[in-house]
Amino acid sequence: MQHHGVSSLDVEPTPRSTADGSGTGTRADRIVLALAIATTISTFALVVLGSTVRVTNSGMGCPSWPLCFGQVGPIDQYHALLEQSHRYLAGLVSVAAFSTALAAWRAHARKMAFGPAAAAALLVVVQAALGALTVLAKNAPWTVAVHLVVGLTFLGVTVVTSVTAVLAPRGSWRPGAVGRWGWALLVSMLATIVGGSLVVANGAGGACPAWPLCPSSAPDLANWQLLHRSLAGVAGVSLVGFVASRWRTTAGSRAWRTGALASIGLYVVVAAFGAASALTKAKASWQDIHLTVVALLWALVVATVSALAIGHQRVGASEPTGPSAVRAEPTEPSAVRAEPTGPSAVRAEPTEPFTAGWSTTSATPTREPGAGAQPPIADPRWAGSGASPRYPPAPTGAAGATPL
Repeated sequence: MQHHGVSSLDVEPTPRSTADGSGTGTRADRIVLALAIATTISTFALVVLGSTVRVTNSGMGCPSWPLCFGQVGPIDQYHALLEQSHRYLAGLVSVAAFSTALAAWRAHARKMAFGPAAAAALLVVVQAALGALTVLAKNAPWTVAVHLVVGLTFLGVTVVTSVTAVLAPRGSWRPGAVGRWGWALLVSMLATIVGGSLVVANGAGGACPAWPLCPSSAPDLANWQLLHRSLAGVAGVSLVGFVASRWRTTAGSRAWRTGALASIGLYVVVAAFGAASALTKAKASWQDIHLTVVALLWALVVATVSALAIGHQRVGASEPTGPSAVRAEPTEPSAVRAEPTGPSAVRAEPTEPFTAGWSTTSATPTREPGAGAQPPIADPRWAGSGASPRYPPAPTGAAGATPL
């Protein structure tokens, strides 16, 4: 079928959103969504494996970089195997991060995801450089601490990318929707992570075998523990304040409220594992579990905050905007097709020549003010038969003039 010389099969339809704004988008949109989620999951696994490498003192299992003892294949030593596995997984995460950024650049409905995806691609390069520096510096405490902080920051950015990829077709950036409590939560959570890394960097994990306070006999290293716990307390207050401040405006989003309550519950779990780690003098297994749950809490908090900033019209109180809002408004075809009523309807009707209130071309009577409907009556002046009870014949003059 041709239209003006162009085949209808030659034109690819532009992807459109549905009435609710969700839309499926192009193939590139579906790819960026899958890659973003895969990158987040693999990054979380990388953080957990990195924690295991740290608490088992396997960081120097491979004293060279990027290969382990110059080998590419499996290593028969436990510490070397952990460290090399961590590097291989980091390589896969790097490929996934760059692939996500490239797919987001080519996406249509999920173009918003390119910004955080590009930031994640940049951070993965920084993280790889810090990993190499940590090995070459023989696990210097400050390199370990910075490597941990940047790794969790990278995890948070991948979470933002995933949330953006999910909500982009029906949302827009509105950072103001987060509010002061939301920003305070992100800052305090990140500060708590930095405090925990300082505890590790200074070897203060077992300096305070009590919780929540430290005994007076504790060494000076316990001050790092107290700093970390104080920051964690501020983060807990910020989390409760953030959820409470947005609880009323998120009445229409059960998913957001579920995530918010899960964040509070997970915070309690993190505090419990932190106490267990302190009471056991930083036993390796408790440290590993503690950092794993911290990474999970951090990812959930970032997802909750970013969902509020991106999908504000879904979980907030503002009115929906964009093309979907125009399409969602119901139309009233009856307002166009309905016949007008009232006096204006009579004035708008085209009129025919009338003779004493009756049309010369129609037998349909007209209504006069204050008079009811009259049955059709033939006018004797035109029909020439019978007398009309309503219109008597006009008198005829002497000249026999016919009535006008």
